Amino acid sequence: LGILGLAAFLLIFRVGYRTFWMDETMVLEYFPQSLREFLVGYWHRPDNHPPLYYFLVLLLSKILPWNELMVRLVSILSGFGIVALVYRFTKKVAQSKQVALIAAFFTALSSYFILISQMARYHALAGFASLLTFYFFYRLWSGGFCKGVWWGYLLSFAFVGYVDYPHFIYVGLLTNGIFAYRYLCKKKLASLARWLTGQLIVALLCSPMVWFLYHRIFIQGDGGWSD
Repeated sequence: LGILGLAAFLLIFRVGYRTFWMDETMVLEYFPQSLREFLVGYWHRPDNHPPLYYFLVLLLSKILPWNELMVRLVSILSGFGIVALVYRFTKKVAQSKQVALIAAFFTALSSYFILISQMARYHALAGFASLLTFYFFYRLWSGGFCKGVWWGYLLSFAFVGYVDYPHFIYVGLLTNGIFAYRYLCKKKLASLARWLTGQLIVALLCSPMVWFLYHRIFIQGDGGWSD
């Protein structure tokens, strides 16, 4: 609780004194829109990144007063979640509460972590979603198949897909690569049919991302990366 309190303090301390740099101002452009206008507009003209982060910030803007804390709150909450998850994940791996406390403490103190978690960008949310996916995957790896953990892995994996494309790719490559290796070593995390069905479910859940990428690269004609 003390480490979580420290993390909360460091993530919120003087957050209103930070100015918005160029990339951060992108989310500000959505504020005049309603949630419906955002979803329709994003479908017809997507950004370089998936829409979930923008949607969550816009949702908060309809509930809370417009200020620097509100704009950065999704990232702050994601950073807070990362600290909590680092503790839980490390305790699971190391089987040591002391090691988990040390890991969470140094995560909370990291200047780069604080910078990212105060930024009005998707990075902290992508980090939290990716770490959550790895957490559920590790539980499958270490504890054997469990239906609840399995769905936790699949849904958190899809969650990553709606936050950031590169994170989604490397999370998919890493978890599928480890599954393939263990399968060849006859140490199955799940049956091959179940695993492939799960990956298909994630692909279907994230299928709108294919349209966004196609639109960004070929219809908008900017190669997918310019403004």
